[in-house]
Amino acid sequence: MAYFGVDKDIRIQEINLNFKNIIRNRQGGQLGLRSLSHIFKRMDRSGNGKLDEGEFEAAMGQFG
Repeated sequence: MAYFGVDKDIRIQEINLNFKNIIRNRQGGQLGLRSLSHIFKRMDRSGNGKLDEGEFEAAMGQFG
């Protein structure tokens, strides 16, 4: 989807903020963030401290 006249960095910040708000509202604030953090750590199969696309998708699927 194209957003004409919107800087890419601003759009990324908006997406990140929306994602954080959804997580916070989904499972009671810090509990939801803590749960997601544990899932991300488990899904980091490569052990590099980062999730690749497949790992991220699996983690989000497990989180719901």
